[in-house]
Amino acid sequence: MRLSRTPPRDGAPGAVDLAALWAGAPVAAWHADADGHCLAVNPKWSELAGLPAEAALGDGWLEAVHPNDRAALIAAWHAGTATGADFDLDFHVLRPDGSTIAVHGPVSPLRDADGRVTGYIAFLNDITDRHAEQAARERDQRGLRASEELFRTLAVAMPVGVAHRDQDGTLTFVNAEFRAILGVTADHPVEAIDFDIFHPEDRDRLMAASLHTRTTGIPYAEDARVVRPSGETRWVSFRGSRHVDDDGEFRGYLITGMDTTAQRRAESARRRADEQFRVAFDEAPIGIGMIGMDGRFERVNDAFTDLVGYTSEEMCELPPYTIVSSTDKPEARIRLLQLLDSTEETASMEFRLVHRSGREIWAESRINLLRDDDGVPYQFLMQVQDVSDRKDYEQRLKHMAHHDPLTGLVNRRGFERELDLQVARVRRYAQTGSLLMLDLDGFKGVNDSLGHAVGDALLVGVAGALVERLRETDVVARLGGDEFAVILPAESPAQSRIVATALIEAVTQACEPFHTARPVTASVGIVCFDDRITADEALVAADHAMYAAKQSGKNRFAMYDASVHATGAGPVAH
Repeated sequence: MRLSRTPPRDGAPGAVDLAALWAGAPVAAWHADADGHCLAVNPKWSELAGLPAEAALGDGWLEAVHPNDRAALIAAWHAGTATGADFDLDFHVLRPDGSTIAVHGPVSPLRDADGRVTGYIAFLNDITDRHAEQAARERDQRGLRASEELFRTLAVAMPVGVAHRDQDGTLTFVNAEFRAILGVTADHPVEAIDFDIFHPEDRDRLMAASLHTRTTGIPYAEDARVVRPSGETRWVSFRGSRHVDDDGEFRGYLITGMDTTAQRRAESARRRADEQFRVAFDEAPIGIGMIGMDGRFERVNDAFTDLVGYTSEEMCELPPYTIVSSTDKPEARIRLLQLLDSTEETASMEFRLVHRSGREIWAESRINLLRDDDGVPYQFLMQVQDVSDRKDYEQRLKHMAHHDPLTGLVNRRGFERELDLQVARVRRYAQTGSLLMLDLDGFKGVNDSLGHAVGDALLVGVAGALVERLRETDVVARLGGDEFAVILPAESPAQSRIVATALIEAVTQACEPFHTARPVTASVGIVCFDDRITADEALVAADHAMYAAKQSGKNRFAMYDASVHATGAGPVAH
């Protein structure tokens, strides 16, 4: 590429003088004719370009220009020479070793006596370092702009409030979230937002925290109330750090804020709920206990400790199920396991607690299984209530339903149930046994002569005598009036006769203290069970045998024989 096709002229005016003049110049010098052909360069130019002087002559100097700059350089040359005035050139020199040097040089035209341009002279300065510094500054500026843009992009996208306050305390930037927290609209000037927006009770504390961060560099974290323009108060968690430049000079604060009003309200509600639970737990009139998954108590209230006689600390150290009676312990374990294996969350049961003293207490329990958010069980909540009085009452009612209120013996209803069971056992297991029907002889005379109170006392005495004579496995009942019945499980006919004789003697002895005109005795009817007889049939048969004993003279027993109704009646041996 050439500036002109015109060859350089030999013996250009002033060339020798110029060469001598600039031979010792400290900067690269270049002399060209009016067409831009190089006439001479000084040693500094050769040193700068890394080429010998003769290589620059003519158009050779263009070979030292970096290829990327040649077109721009030629355009700048033509633009400069067209004006006839001084102009500047900026380009890069590409040295033979591949290194690049940035140069800048003023170009001045040379004129003859008539003012015509006869050539040009340029002095080229190595500005590589200056270019590097400028490039670094430009990179820094680009980096700064990129950082600021990144900051703003992140600040806009972040779900928390972000703001920047300069060294004078004036806000220079807030994102939309920060505006929302403060309750100011998008058209509200940023610089108009000052410390007055903070609650008066929190303002000085927040300002002091900012000053401390400025002086120490330690970021601050403060919770403060913001009073919105609408008058609404919101709690905000602020975090602030000091912003300094590369020279360490303070430039302001970078601040983040998060509205914690909802969290504070939730925490307040949780504390209220905890307090309500504590009061309900500790002050409950029934026993409440928290049980871990290992079966041990983790917490119990006073009502529970009062119920079992242990302190709360002692209960939490007891092995699992220690306070449950040995009788009910297996069922208690099973119920808890069933609760774990089912979708139910509540189980109820009644069992006996063992007081520290060893006495047993009937308790009604409701157990709730507590699960975490993932549905994993982590604790049982047990509520227990002492129902011993109710249990005693129920037992008394049950006893009254099946026992005679005067003598305490099984009544007719209870006796019929026991008789059904005995008949079933005989049929199922081919057992033996017998039924005795006993009626007092002469009892009416006691009531008539001594009154019903004495008659009742006699009946109580007879009942006690029968119970004392019989075994615990035998069943003795008062069927009504002066009629009694006895079931002798697994007794043979011969043994039944012996028992009947003994009972007649026991009745006689029990009645002796009651002085009447005629002694009170007993007549007994006996029927032995077999696998064919029913309960009703046994009662009828025993009743027949008892009347046979009475008809035979009383104070004796009779065995029932299905063929002749009743035989074997005879006097009781005394």
